[in-house]
Amino acid sequence: KYLNSKGLLAQVLGGWQVAGIMDYWAGHPIGIAQNNVVLMATSASGDGVNRPNVVPGQNRQTYSYNRTMDYFMGKTTVQPVQVNTSAFIKSPHFGLGNAHRNYASMTTMPYRMEDFDAEKYFHITDKIMATLRVDYFNAFNRTQLTPPDPDIDDSTFGMVTSQSLQISNRQGQATFRIEF
Repeated sequence: KYLNSKGLLAQVLGGWQVAGIMDYWAGHPIGIAQNNVVLMATSASGDGVNRPNVVPGQNRQTYSYNRTMDYFMGKTTVQPVQVNTSAFIKSPHFGLGNAHRNYASMTTMPYRMEDFDAEKYFHITDKIMATLRVDYFNAFNRTQLTPPDPDIDDSTFGMVTSQSLQISNRQGQATFRIEF
């Protein structure tokens, strides 16, 4: 009621149009691979796609990504492993491993992103109008991590080694336009 009146408070606080895009999804399945075997199958990108063998009775799931986030935020100095590295062993030369291509229980970090914008029109005179628009991308400044290293031959197997470049830090922009 009060924000729709003609006063100064209504001109500043009333009449805003707000929109947002919230993008959420669970992590993608992770596949485990190995290198340095005589039977070297490669993908189109040249990555080794030989699969290791699965160790029976070992848990094949990713652990909580909270520990890795703490590592990247500087709360701990020990880089945690996201994958049970004891669940896989190298397949023999000229042999194909029995690991699946991907495991639904082993996933990358969930993706969360929120973008918001607000826009307000001001009628200065009958022929002059102004628009103020404010946009925020990654409004809550979420951090996305790269997938854990899937190669059992690497010293970083099962570890998240960096933050993803897929999401930038929070960014905002404001535009003011006068139409006459």
